[in-house]
Amino acid sequence: MPDSTPSRRNITMFKKLLSWQTLVVDTVKMSLKVLAFAWQTSAKRTSLLLVFLVISSSLPATSALLLNHLVNDVVAIVKTGTPLEMVTILLGIGCILCNILPFVMNPAAEVVRSTLSDLLIADIDEQVMKKASQLTGLSYFDESEFYDKLRFLRENSTLLEGMLWVLSFTISNGITLISLLSLTITISPFIPIAMVLVALPHLFAEYRHHQYAFDTRWEQLPESRQLGYFHGLLFNIESVKEIKLFNLGAYFTNRYRELFDTLFKRFLSVRISHTKITLLFTLLHGIGLTLLYIYVVLIAFQGKITVGEVAMYFSIVSGLQATFWDLTLKVGNLTGSTIEFHTLSSFFELAPTLKTTEAPQAFSHINRSVEFRNVSFRYPGRENTIFNDISFSIKTGETLAIVGENGAGKTTLIKLLCRFYDPTSGQIFIDDVPLHQYHLESLRQKIAPVFQDFSHFFLSAGENIGIGNVEQVHNEAAVIQAAAQGQADTVVSQLSDGYETLLGRHFDGGTDLSGGEWQKIAISRAFMRDAQILILDEPTAALDAESEYALFQRFKTLTQGVTTLLISHRFSTVRMADRILVIDEGKILEEGTHEQLMNKGGRYATLYRMQSEKYQ
Repeated sequence: MPDSTPSRRNITMFKKLLSWQTLVVDTVKMSLKVLAFAWQTSAKRTSLLLVFLVISSSLPATSALLLNHLVNDVVAIVKTGTPLEMVTILLGIGCILCNILPFVMNPAAEVVRSTLSDLLIADIDEQVMKKASQLTGLSYFDESEFYDKLRFLRENSTLLEGMLWVLSFTISNGITLISLLSLTITISPFIPIAMVLVALPHLFAEYRHHQYAFDTRWEQLPESRQLGYFHGLLFNIESVKEIKLFNLGAYFTNRYRELFDTLFKRFLSVRISHTKITLLFTLLHGIGLTLLYIYVVLIAFQGKITVGEVAMYFSIVSGLQATFWDLTLKVGNLTGSTIEFHTLSSFFELAPTLKTTEAPQAFSHINRSVEFRNVSFRYPGRENTIFNDISFSIKTGETLAIVGENGAGKTTLIKLLCRFYDPTSGQIFIDDVPLHQYHLESLRQKIAPVFQDFSHFFLSAGENIGIGNVEQVHNEAAVIQAAAQGQADTVVSQLSDGYETLLGRHFDGGTDLSGGEWQKIAISRAFMRDAQILILDEPTAALDAESEYALFQRFKTLTQGVTTLLISHRFSTVRMADRILVIDEGKILEEGTHEQLMNKGGRYATLYRMQSEKYQ
């Protein structure tokens, strides 16, 4: 029992030491990575910046050393009456140059640093976009923590640029500090040790502040996202109509303000705490430097140092005071940024969630069928199963319609076929080859989707269609043909600049379309592909009945031989399918042609008659 307290204290001390060792190692590693990023962005500018930093940060110590010799020479000349020598003149010129050069070099270094920073921001943004596109599945996009990371990245899009600035100042201040401290050793070895000891508590306090500030920000990311959500509602065309109709502007403004005030109070407490600590250590720092001033004066009176060394010391201290203070803040920022850098690094380290095989085979066409074999699925992080042990097949060239209530799992089946997710159990096969054994890009290249929640890309009309096959996006003939097949040609013909017309109101000069017109653009986009699998998820929800009928007649003609998966609530559309699957609560209730299911008199027949009565 008597040894338990010391033991716990030793463990605590070891953990603190380990924490500091980890901190130092992580900060060094992060600094090297930032420099590596900068070097990769522009080796020439990075090298030039480092040269500027080394030269400019060496000038204060050089100036102080020259001042030491200059003052001693001047004192000797005054005492002895000897004539002025060329060496003394050169020392004076050197001191002048050391004071002039920063006014030339600092602006030059600033230009290099600013240019490098701009390039670095663009490169990091590009790498973040590439990483997002490499997340082939959608699992991460279902996690709130992933969106917290995305918001953090958006709010800190200039993180590396800021870290480059801080790191460059840290390097500059570090060189200045070491060079100046090395000069003070000639006066007394005690001085540099005392100066470092005075600065260390402030450095530790800065690190703790940044760590606490980061923890506070991270904990509040979900609420910060909600804050952005409330703000964006009043500017979102999808929500602004109801907001104005229900007079919700003041309601959401108040919700925004209440949440902001809560978050602000938490951040304010962090800032107040930091200010108190900063004031304390500023006072201690000032007292420590004052005592050192007194110490130098005392040893000067004792004749232990020369007048030149006293002048050098006073010159050094004025520089050291600013350098120590700035370095403490910059190192605090740098160590705090280490924590933030880990968040950025963790995004780049996100691993693919889809199963892969070492030698995937290319997918080109379907010979026999697509088969769902004993497939079960639940979304990652959720407990409820969407469907359990479901099995069915689609023959090559067949059109299969899937019918069911909302939430039955119809769209989820499509997501699995597109390999946005892998089944929780069971497998999907094409010609008896498991889906994950096909090369993912080649598989998706042969799938032409028209989703219910299709995207409105704020691009030209031609690009909106052409990106269905990005390699042919500038193939005018292919775009025009796809537009005709999807009936978007009638939409484009009414636009002021035809296929060059910018769509959407998001950017200046854009033209917005109706829901049905946007849908025709999305359908035409699907026709850009030489598809083996056509996915139609409520493809005509925004079209009138006449346009829907004409479009499906065209679908039947244009998609002969293409395996088609159709989801629709309109039974006039569904009945045109070769076969119909009725899903309820994750299970297949019925399967057959329209006539077979009507004769059976089951769920499908009931739903069909209910919908038919609405149009009678």
